[in-house]
Amino acid sequence: MRRFIIILCSIVLFCAPSGAQTDFDGIEWKDIRLDCSSLTESAHPRLFLNDKEFKNLKKSAFKGGYLGEIHKMMMTTAEESLLDERQLAYEKDESGRRILKVSRDALIRIVSLSYAFRITGQKAYLKAAEWNINTVCDFPDWNPTHFLDPSEMAFGVAIGYDWLYNKMSVSTREKARKALVSFAMEEAAHGIGQHVFLRSGNWNQVCIACLSAAAIATYESNPELSLEILQRGIAGNIPAAKEIYGPDGAFPEGPGYWEYGTCYQEYFNLLLETTFGTDFGLSNIEGFSKTGWYKAFTRSSDGHVFNYGDNSDKQGPSPGLWYLAWKFDIPGILMDELQFLGTKEYRKERRLLLALISAYKLGKIKIRPTERRTFLAQGSNPIMICRTGFEPEDLYLGFKGGRADTGHTHMDAGSFVFDAYGTRWVNDYYVRNYTNMEMIWGRLGLGPEQIGYTQDSYRWYLFEHNNRQHSTLTINDKNHVVTGFAPIIDTVNVAGKLGGTVDLTAVFGKDVRKAVRSLYIRDDSWLEVIDEIAAPEDTCAHVRWTFLCPVKPQIKTDGMVLKGSTATMKLSTDAPSPEYRTWSGNPADYGTPTAFGESKMKKMFICGFEFDVPAGQEVTITTSLKKQ
Repeated sequence: MRRFIIILCSIVLFCAPSGAQTDFDGIEWKDIRLDCSSLTESAHPRLFLNDKEFKNLKKSAFKGGYLGEIHKMMMTTAEESLLDERQLAYEKDESGRRILKVSRDALIRIVSLSYAFRITGQKAYLKAAEWNINTVCDFPDWNPTHFLDPSEMAFGVAIGYDWLYNKMSVSTREKARKALVSFAMEEAAHGIGQHVFLRSGNWNQVCIACLSAAAIATYESNPELSLEILQRGIAGNIPAAKEIYGPDGAFPEGPGYWEYGTCYQEYFNLLLETTFGTDFGLSNIEGFSKTGWYKAFTRSSDGHVFNYGDNSDKQGPSPGLWYLAWKFDIPGILMDELQFLGTKEYRKERRLLLALISAYKLGKIKIRPTERRTFLAQGSNPIMICRTGFEPEDLYLGFKGGRADTGHTHMDAGSFVFDAYGTRWVNDYYVRNYTNMEMIWGRLGLGPEQIGYTQDSYRWYLFEHNNRQHSTLTINDKNHVVTGFAPIIDTVNVAGKLGGTVDLTAVFGKDVRKAVRSLYIRDDSWLEVIDEIAAPEDTCAHVRWTFLCPVKPQIKTDGMVLKGSTATMKLSTDAPSPEYRTWSGNPADYGTPTAFGESKMKKMFICGFEFDVPAGQEVTITTSLKKQ
């Protein structure tokens, strides 16, 4: 059992690669100068909003508009939190690794209740907020072995501590301060959580933003520790943000992790700006001004998402878009976001505060759809997205390159999704529950060195992580080369043709001399995929051409017919002697070491065809998906 727990705790190191620099433009973190003279005991509240701004926000919210809608959602959440008599409990998930759900529940309750008290002055909200703060601060710790847990817990407690500072009891205030210091800040500065300052990816953004909120809120009581947290946070976040957003704003870990990491990046930017009058250039980092378009374009018009890697294909609220709409004056990125206003899903969004503050800063706006039809992002995990419009019937194509050894990435270079006529015809698998994955590692007795992003890692046995279960190519029935990088080498945006080209050659190692894939929306009505494949001089290349489809195919001699609820489509190819077929979606049929813990992938069919490229020869095949 002890070994099992150690394994699970160690997995954190492999959720996203580390390696961000620890300096700030060549200056050691200790040399970063911050003017903290405004952080005095009389200067509460100060996280994001001061007394005057709370009053102005209240006036603006009562006038209605988008801010009014978000304000109503926050108040509804506060009312639900007020009526929720269930006491938060220190309970880990099934893997025994996290209390993250508890931290997030606490964050939602404390922030919404604290906001409601600041707006209304009603003591019932104050009492409920104090009750929840006391509950979590009486925990034995905030689970520092999984540092997202103490970070998000600290964020909620810090906001409650700051916003209610002059109204809560002295005992609650002191208990909250001690918990913020011992359970979060000390662990980060001198304990098990120091790694967060050195990481890249969403962990860096989330943990640093949350810790900085705690440091600013409690500064006058522990100035040396708070200053260290802030200095190390700035020094660690700037190089990480450069790595994440450059050059074009795509988030390497995918659109779901964009939501998590970018929202907290925006919180961090706001904290610095409202406290020190500058965000130290974070909002000017290359690609950051474009990242709102990335998120907006990863949403299709029929309710899906370009769900590559460990990401879901279902759309959800994206509060981070409000900040970017304000910061860069691009309200058009909010077009799809408006559908979530007033929904329960948005009310339960723990980052609703970010949308509220940003909408307040944004003021009155008119939101119109953009005329843009393509989005291209190079970088460590390049993608391209094309669309004919923003109505459910319009066509949508997303495809990617990249390499498999990027955090939360699969062996999916060359994969794509395609929507048309109100249906997603080519999809990707949904992300599995991490707890289930960790239980598999534990039952197999695997350590961190066996589940990383190396070529022979057990990670690639997981069904949806392997190239065979993606809408891409597999050559000679082999795994993709994890270090093989697939760049997007060409794009097309002309009348009747939207798309681009991915060079997959490095992904297949010695099994090909050339592998290039081009994907296009043609004539605003159908999909074209062109694959150029050259076999080695002395070896045949057996090609498996795969796509994942939510619609069960009918195999014909000349292709595959897909009958959906909105249309009927046909896939056909001019590949030499293609064998059209389907493959099982049940991991148990493959006998892999992880199959015992993996459930059957439902409502998805693995379809496609196989063909051979003779030794020394090169073929160019065209595959189409057209409405019948």
